[in-house]
Amino acid sequence: MILLDILKSDLRSSPIRASLIDLSASGFRASHASKELCSDQEVTFFHDEGEGRARVVWTRIVGQSVESGFLICQEKRQE
Repeated sequence: MILLDILKSDLRSSPIRASLIDLSASGFRASHASKELCSDQEVTFFHDEGEGRARVVWTRIVGQSVESGFLICQEKRQE
């Protein structure tokens, strides 16, 4: 399991801890507990393999489970 830290563009907000579900060259899907993420929000993400900026494409809330899909805008991989 790859853990992500997601920061909303509002720097005053706390990081959102998320688990990576799916990953492709253009985006990723993550599971988290935040009901604050909405479509078109830009976020910064960090994980063991790299970091970058992404845009929230969708968020689905089912009970206590929250999933979001992200489009990667810019990514920097660790070397």
